Amino acid sequence: MLLSVIMPVYNGAAYIKEAIESILAQQDITIALEIIVVDDGSTDSTADIIHALNSPVVRYIHQSNSGPSKARNTGILQAQGKLIAFLDADDCWPADKLKRQLSFLRENQNVDVVGGLIDYFYMPGSEYRKEQIKIDSPVFNVQLGGLIVRKNVFDRVGYFNEQLRFSEDQDWVLRVKESNVKMTILNDIVLFYRIHPGNITIHKTLKDLGVLRALKLSLDRRRQMSTDPLKPGNDESKD
Repeated sequence: MLLSVIMPVYNGAAYIKEAIESILAQQDITIALEIIVVDDGSTDSTADIIHALNSPVVRYIHQSNSGPSKARNTGILQAQGKLIAFLDADDCWPADKLKRQLSFLRENQNVDVVGGLIDYFYMPGSEYRKEQIKIDSPVFNVQLGGLIVRKNVFDRVGYFNEQLRFSEDQDWVLRVKESNVKMTILNDIVLFYRIHPGNITIHKTLKDLGVLRALKLSLDRRRQMSTDPLKPGNDESKD
């Protein structure tokens, strides 16, 4: 089986090499990997860094700047694997991420999405986002880099909403839950999320980030259903 890792990037030269190396350094896995880097119109040395890696498992795609939703959708459409994972160019995976999550998916064929805990780490000079407190211990949060998804889920719930410049991940996960796709959250760290001065969301409020719009879209969809899949008692299972 093949796992396709989708990495959207815009001017990610500072950290992208480390991000890719954290994928290549995964321990004790027997699955084949392809890494699809979708360059969303970078103007820095991102392309040079990717080409210098000269890795047979890394595919580089360039597109004009269209936002992260379009970049992720481009990657999914090009993906050859039956499993899809994501990693942003400024984040990293712990070395045992794939071992833990892939093992769980093999043993639980009824589960279509598996996540885990996110460990936030703060670079020098970084600031807390508006309306956010510092996170000092691993937590579950909607970060796509923490998920592995069976590719057929996208046929069931759709791709990322390209009208959303931010919170496209929130919108997509809400659609997963609305569709009663089986999702499990492991009690393991599966993503190192980097807070740094270059985060594009660093000075954004929840309104700026489109969180309220994503919630409104979900509410509108649920109002059209005979029963609300997000009512209390329908939370995803946890391991």
